[in-house]
Amino acid sequence: DDSRTLVTGGKDGVVKVWNSAKLERDVAVTSSHSFAVPTGVTGCKQQLRALRTVRNSKAVAIGSECGDVLLYRIDSRGSTDAPQVCRFAGAGEKPGASAVMCLEQFDTELESLVVFARQSGAMSGWDLRRDAPCWSVQSVPPWLGVPSCLALGHDGHSMVVGTLGGGLLVYDLRFLAPWKRWRIASGAAALSMRSAHFCPSPSVFVALDGDSNEVALFDVVRGSCSTL
Repeated sequence: DDSRTLVTGGKDGVVKVWNSAKLERDVAVTSSHSFAVPTGVTGCKQQLRALRTVRNSKAVAIGSECGDVLLYRIDSRGSTDAPQVCRFAGAGEKPGASAVMCLEQFDTELESLVVFARQSGAMSGWDLRRDAPCWSVQSVPPWLGVPSCLALGHDGHSMVVGTLGGGLLVYDLRFLAPWKRWRIASGAAALSMRSAHFCPSPSVFVALDGDSNEVALFDVVRGSCSTL
C-alpha cells in the first residue's frame, strides 16, 4: 500500500519481492524474497499469468497457467521465502482453457475479494476468508474474445472485463449478472484497464492494442467512448 514493495513473476514460476525503498541508496538491489510456485496436478512447473498485491495486507495473489490461484504472505521476517497462505486449484476444464488471464482485488467493509478471469471466459470471485470461490458469474461469450483485463468499481457494485477480441462487458455484482456488452469500434484488443473514479459517470481507462498506442476513456453506463 505504501509503494515500498515491488512484486514480479514470470514464466519460470518464480516470484521475487523487491524492497523499492532501497533504490534510494543503491540501484543494484537484490530481491528480499524469492520463491517458486508449486507444480500443478500434471507435475510440471507452473507458468505465472497474473499477480496482484492485496491491499491492507502484506500478501500477493497469483494466477497460474493451469488455473491455480494462490495467496502468499510476504512479510516473513528473517527468511528469504514466503509462506503459502491459501490455494484454490483450477480443475474441470480442458488443458489451456483454465489459465488465469487476469485478476484484481478490492476491499469492502465485509470482505477482501479477489476476482479473476480464465481463458475459457469463466469469471469467479474469491473471498480470502474462504478456501473456495464465493461466487461466479456468466462466462464471457466466446464471440467477444478471451478475457485479458478487468477493473472493479470503487463501490464494489460493478466489474468491467476487456477481451483480446476488442470486447467490453459490464457485470452488476449485486445481481451477479451481465449488464452491458459491446465491441470497441476499432476492434483493437483491450490490454490493460483501470477504473476512472473522478468521472461523474462510472468509467474505465483502457489501453488498446495497435500501432497508435491509444488509451481510451469509456463510459460504461452509456457504452461509448468518451475520449481517445
